[in-house]
Amino acid sequence: MFTLKDDHKNHLLFLEKQPVQVVQDFCKLAIDYLNKGPNQKIYATAAQKLDVEAEIIQASIEGLINLLLECIKHKLTIDDLKKLLLNLGFDEEKESVISQLYISKQNDISKALENTGFKLPQYHNMEWRFEVQVASRLVPSQIIPTMTLDFELKNTDSTDKIEHVTLQTDAPNLLHLCQVIENAIKEGKSQHVLTNITNTMNLLTIVNLNSVTIDDVIYKTIGPPHAESLQMHFTNQTVIDKVPAEMMHLIDKHWYQYPPMDPMWHKLLGLVMIVIGILGWTGNGIVVYIFLMTASLRTPSNLLVVNLAFSDFIMMVAMSPPMIINCYYETWVLGPLACDIYACVGSLCGCASIWTMVAIARDRYNVIVKGMAGKPLTIKLALFEILLIWSFAGVWTILPLLGWNRYVPEGNMTSCGTDFLNQEWSSKSYIVVYSCFVYFTPLFLIIYSYWFIVSTVAAHERGMREQAKKMNVASLRSGEQDSVSAEAKLAKVAITTITLWFLAWTPYLVINYSGIFDLIKLSPLFTIWGSLFAKTNACYNPIVYAISHPKFRAALNEKAPCLVCGTVDQPAKTCGASETQSTTEKA
Repeated sequence: MFTLKDDHKNHLLFLEKQPVQVVQDFCKLAIDYLNKGPNQKIYATAAQKLDVEAEIIQASIEGLINLLLECIKHKLTIDDLKKLLLNLGFDEEKESVISQLYISKQNDISKALENTGFKLPQYHNMEWRFEVQVASRLVPSQIIPTMTLDFELKNTDSTDKIEHVTLQTDAPNLLHLCQVIENAIKEGKSQHVLTNITNTMNLLTIVNLNSVTIDDVIYKTIGPPHAESLQMHFTNQTVIDKVPAEMMHLIDKHWYQYPPMDPMWHKLLGLVMIVIGILGWTGNGIVVYIFLMTASLRTPSNLLVVNLAFSDFIMMVAMSPPMIINCYYETWVLGPLACDIYACVGSLCGCASIWTMVAIARDRYNVIVKGMAGKPLTIKLALFEILLIWSFAGVWTILPLLGWNRYVPEGNMTSCGTDFLNQEWSSKSYIVVYSCFVYFTPLFLIIYSYWFIVSTVAAHERGMREQAKKMNVASLRSGEQDSVSAEAKLAKVAITTITLWFLAWTPYLVINYSGIFDLIKLSPLFTIWGSLFAKTNACYNPIVYAISHPKFRAALNEKAPCLVCGTVDQPAKTCGASETQSTTEKA
């Protein structure tokens, strides 16, 4: 720790009285001050907004800079800085903002400290003293010999000021210290180190003779990808370095330990998102258009399919462009409000899509399993279910905005979602309860429905084969040898539905649970790909639920033949075939 002067405390006292947003703006101005120097125009504008003199604004910024420089100078840890800020009167939110600035901008602050001419103290001299504490002449085992070492450190730019560092240790630890120092000296004289020193001197000579920077030499020597990785390693950059100042209060400290992702990954993520967006827009848009423009498809059951396509369409329209933009800038650049909107749309449409899939499975279960005993789905009932689904999804979407959890940037900072790194149970409980209602319950209902659907159709097919055997005929259906049985078709749809469900949502669930329960170490790359896989569900939903629909394929063949893959099944003409065709169509 160190002691602040009274005038320094007075400068910081002005910041302590300001709201969190003003403190964030002052942090940004402080970094600009370090990089570019003071900007009197900005200070005058800020003074007008805060109704104070411009000198107070500049003094507060310089006080904040001085605080950061002193922290670097005395090598304060983040915990020490937090204690210091709390002692100065800053509340937890303002302390968090300044602490995050200290963590993320240590490199810039260190460079500024070097420019001020501050030099680290170097070894000057050492005095030592051997001390023995005797408990009793009769109890020699309690004799404790200790060595007290007084190191004298002196700055190279000051011949008068000497800093004393005292170290007291016992014989075993002193021997260990000596051994470590001797090993370091031997390592310093090794051929490996001498070779590195020679290469470094040659590199510096090339730089001086050709008037180029070290970065240019490194880029030309080992290539851009390796050079960028090496530069990140030595400059202590992190994945949040490019995050705007107004977003810093949303960034969890977990992400500060990771270096920036390779730009190649940002380009790849943006490219994948472009492909997903195009497929989602066109696929779901065509499904909605075909169902609404074809009279024979406007049935109560198909309203659920249209709602599913509409939900996925809105998700892709609202989420693809922001992520593509952020991948271009390699961080979230759209601000906190856009982050909330982005995450809200993802939660709303994702929840609506999942429960619409449950409603479709329930409708198929009602028609195939219950048959005539089931209550038929009407237009009004279908619209009521859709309204109920969106209302249910809306409630879960709004809750984080009201304080139960929150929406924050995640992964490589190009996407936003729920805060699964907050270890407070008030925040963790939202993800646990949300997953129960929006993952486990829908998954159980879908598996339950399709289990009985496949079992019912399998029993029906078995009964028809037994009846045909009794009647001494090959089949009660015409053309069975040339077509796939309804049982096989239905099993394929069920397996495809559940498999794609798992592929889309399970990785993101694992990420959320790993965060709240600290199961595995989440990297930015793993996290962002999990988020991206969840969005792919909007691409293949049209294929599973609509394009596999026989009548939809026929309507698509009439309006856009170029989009039809394979042959279009001809409608069945016999009564038996008509019955099975109707059953399969519902599936």
